[in-house]
Formats: sequence, structure tokens, C-alpha cells
Amino acid sequence: MDIQLFQNAFVADFPAALADQLLSEMENLYGAEFHNKFKHIGADVLRTQVCKTLSGITPKQLRRGLDRMRTEDFCPALPRFKKWCIEDPTWWTAEQAWAKALQFEAANSENGVLKLLEQRYFENLCVIQNSNRAEQQKSEMIARLDAKYKADLLDARKPITKLTKKALDEVRHILDNEGQKAAHRAFKDIYTAYLTKALEKGRDQEMWVAPAPVKQLAYTESKGVPCPPELAAKIKNIGKRVGGAV
Repeated sequence: MDIQLFQNAFVADFPAALADQLLSEMENLYGAEFHNKFKHIGADVLRTQVCKTLSGITPKQLRRGLDRMRTEDFCPALPRFKKWCIEDPTWWTAEQAWAKALQFEAANSENGVLKLLEQRYFENLCVIQNSNRAEQQKSEMIARLDAKYKADLLDARKPITKLTKKALDEVRHILDNEGQKAAHRAFKDIYTAYLTKALEKGRDQEMWVAPAPVKQLAYTESKGVPCPPELAAKIKNIGKRVGGAV
């Protein structure tokens, strides 16, 4: 057995000088409570414990822990202080993420608002393209349609973070086959595991951005935008009513 592999677990990369500064800050803030909590530990051993406990902590995380400590009215144990460093209130909790995921699903479902907006966009686009309007007029009408579609999408879309979207995608089969209750349990476990890793690495929460369908539907005068076959029948006899469709 290679004992060196086990000894590596005791290696710390948190500077001893910073450990001394942290302990001094804690002593100044909490006084007698600090001494009561750590009086049974020698100074050198306590410094070593700080270095081991905070090994891997980033400067940003340390600042967050210090800011939190300066607002608390009790002296934290070292593991609690590390938790203060790692926790980031800007990230959604698992329950918040699940609620946002359900809102996102509702907006993006087969009969959701986004699907209806997309269908309406295609229908109006096809009506314009199959009208007898001049090409320049068609181009202007499509530009207005695109602008309205983009604005409607911004209003209708429910925000979701990249981490929430990733966890949601991983439980989608459970959501579809076993329902929300089973998916909720799995989602919380998956999201929490990913969140822990993200916080440990000091990452910032990022929002998920959906591809923009409008960019793929851009109108060109030479070729135009093909009308989907399933919608062609709907607009066969309404080419003269363009003004009321847009």
C-alpha cells in the first residue's frame, strides 16, 4: 500500500499567514467566545487545522466567508466558516431551481406560450410570403413581424439557469414517465450535487440562453422562407387577408 497517496489528503494549500490573520479576526470579533471554543487547541495545531479546513478556498470565497462572519453574532467552528465561504446566495437553491424548471416547462410545453408564438409566427410569415404584395413591402412586413416575435419571446420566456436546465434535462424521462413527484426527488439530488461542485470551484451562476428561432427564419428576397407543408393548407385561400393577419 502506497501511504503517500493517503498522506496527500493531509496536504493543505491555504497559507499559514492567512490562517493567522483569520484567527486574529475571529478573536477580535468574538473575544471570550473564541477562546472558549478553541482554548483546548494549541496555537500551532489550530493554525494547521485552519489551513487543512480551508485548503482549496479561493480569495473570492474567503472574502464571502469573512463578510458573513462579520454579520454573525456567534463564533463559527472551522467547518461552518468554510461553509460560509462556499455558500453563494446568488445561486438558486434546489427548491428554487425546481420551481423555475416547472415554469420553464409550462412555457415550453407542446401547447405552451412559446410554441403558440412560434406557430403564429410561421402562419403569419407564410401568409405574407404567399400574398401578392411587392417584394419590398413583403420584406418590410417580415421585418416588423420578426421584431414583434422577438419582443413577444422576451416577455413569454421563463428564465432558467444553465445548471437548472442541465438537471431538468437529466430527469426529463422521469418527469414524462413517472410524474412530478418522482422527478422532483431526482432533480433535487442531481441539482444539489452539481451545485456543490460549482460552489467548490467558485463558479458564478449563469443563465441559459435558448437559440433564437427568428435568426433561422430570416427572410431573403431571392429565395424567401419556405412555408412548412402542414401549414400550407391553412393559408391557401387567405392570401388576400394579409393586413388582418399581422
